[in-house]
Amino acid sequence: MSKKNIWILFGTSVLLSIASICISLLRSEPLTWDGMSVLVGILSLLVTLLLGWQIYTFIDIENKIKRTIKEEFDKKAKDIYTAIIGNTLTYQVEDARFYIENREWNRALSLQTHILQGYINLNQKEKVEETVDLLTTFFHLHIKDVSPENITRTIKELKKAIPHSDKAYELLLFIGSFFNK
Repeated sequence: MSKKNIWILFGTSVLLSIASICISLLRSEPLTWDGMSVLVGILSLLVTLLLGWQIYTFIDIENKIKRTIKEEFDKKAKDIYTAIIGNTLTYQVEDARFYIENREWNRALSLQTHILQGYINLNQKEKVEETVDLLTTFFHLHIKDVSPENITRTIKELKKAIPHSDKAYELLLFIGSFFNK
């Protein structure tokens, strides 16, 4: 039941309780007070108020519980996502080392670019710094051995890494100076 419906029911019950008190106080016969009917009317008003308060409290607690469950669920989902991406990045780092050992420079650069993108998305500043350091070393040694398409993709990711790493800007300057020669 929605809050609006509950408030309507609560208001109706309060009005009926007030009406029962008025009816019991004003009798048309001899216009006498009947103590018992006044007491019943007052008690019905109090019971209505207390029931309304209990319903309101229950709805409020129910909303708090729903909100808490949603917050916990979102937090756990984010933790799981971070763990999955973190594990994937760990495997990609190992794959990049394998490609470097086998001198497959384009694959190694492409994978390092994906790793950088993953760490940026996870907002892991230290890992972004490490990856930019690795890319700096890689470019100093093998910039001539990789395709321009891979360099272009890496430049795009390095631009996104600038807020996370000062070295990303320096690497962009190095890459730019290499092509301006």
